[in-house]
Amino acid sequence: RRFLELLADRPNGGVAESHWESRVAAALVERGVQGLELQRWMDVPNWGAIRLDASVDAIRWAVEVDGHPDHFTSIGASKDAGRDLACDAIGWCVSRVTARRLEEAFDDAMAALVRVYERRCVDAGLPPYDPWR
Repeated sequence: RRFLELLADRPNGGVAESHWESRVAAALVERGVQGLELQRWMDVPNWGAIRLDASVDAIRWAVEVDGHPDHFTSIGASKDAGRDLACDAIGWCVSRVTARRLEEAFDDAMAALVRVYERRCVDAGLPPYDPWR
């Protein structure tokens, strides 16, 4: 029974592409984030096809785990900013967290992501927002 419960709690979608993506996804599910999907492909108008590290479609929220050095070059940062702006234009919120932040303060980073998730749930008028949690 426990095995089936664990399987049911796993995020949908593809396989995480990094250690940090796996840890973040597991931590978000553990903290009550529901509907999390990994490696979600999406076509963004005026941008093209993108792959989100993790997302909750019901509230149009994505989590990007930036660990690869390309994200920290001026070209990579500019590309990420443009992509996030294109997502924002269609109502998607992209929350980015860096590997360095995760290394330094994992629990704080997860708490911040959960607060964004809860805010998106409130804004969408959807459960599982629980103000007493």
